Amino acid sequence: MATQIQEIMNTTLFTLKANSSLAEAKHLMAEHPIRHIPIVSDAHHLLGLVSHRDVLATGGMHNTEHDLITLDQIMVTNPYTISPKTGIKQGARLLKRQRYGCLPVIEHNKLVGLVTASDFVEVAINLIEMIEDVEPVELDDE
Repeated sequence: MATQIQEIMNTTLFTLKANSSLAEAKHLMAEHPIRHIPIVSDAHHLLGLVSHRDVLATGGMHNTEHDLITLDQIMVTNPYTISPKTGIKQGARLLKRQRYGCLPVIEHNKLVGLVTASDFVEVAINLIEMIEDVEPVELDDE
């Protein structure tokens, strides 16, 4: 059973730069099943996050009026981050408290992964399945 964030985090990252446009973020979210885009520097340092909710707040996925807005104008700066070695329970509590839907995973000041609410739901499902496998079968009294 997984015990550290590094065991459940996503390492296939779809990132953009701060000067990328809202149109680029919309395209990336439409192309891939993602709801959060880490905004990084050329050295892969985390600068901020843009969520699907941030995109919708600018006028929606299909509104082209704001497509030239750059991501540095809408991104959340200084998001909560987490280490790959952080325990899963501690990570889940932090995610619940900060209510953004994901935590960037940082190691040596660089973005190495992203852990989302969906990753924690998957852990919960696995735990439920493990419990079901060891629970004794209840027999009906007749």
